[in-house]
Amino acid sequence: KQWYQRRVAITAGKESQSEIVSQTTARQEADVFDKEKRIRNVVITTVPESSLTEIKDRIAADKLIAATVLDVTTDQIERCYRAGPPLGSGSNKERTKPRPLVVVLATPDLARSKHKYGNGCKVLKDGEDYWINPDLSQAERRANYEARQKRRERTKDSGFKGLLTGGTESENSGNVATY
Repeated sequence: KQWYQRRVAITAGKESQSEIVSQTTARQEADVFDKEKRIRNVVITTVPESSLTEIKDRIAADKLIAATVLDVTTDQIERCYRAGPPLGSGSNKERTKPRPLVVVLATPDLARSKHKYGNGCKVLKDGEDYWINPDLSQAERRANYEARQKRRERTKDSGFKGLLTGGTESENSGNVATY
């Protein structure tokens, strides 16, 4: 009888493990599909939203701005759209920053070259600063956020004050190797 109870307990544990494995596999497959879907996308932030009333006119204005910022022709842009609900609607009533502009380009190579192969970049056009980044999946955004938090924690714990973060040269003299 004990042998049977032990076998039932082991079998029950394997079923839960197989469920966990199948759920994890499904989640990974969804992440891969989502990443492949976004491979030609570029996200441009700080692009002011158009005040035009017609949707077609706003889309055309966004496409023209995207072509200017990315240094491409409008033919190389398949489509572009704003991510998220419009300003002043729902929970965004107090939001002041414009919604990100998602641009779908003709080829993945063109998209990778525009956001500097995943690193993102800042572009100055017509006196305005624009940020160009890859369109990341939720899992990638979460991983990047956690990496930034760990990096901040490491730099905070190390006690290093860089010149760019407000430290002076005399405060940092022990932190810089001299040759």
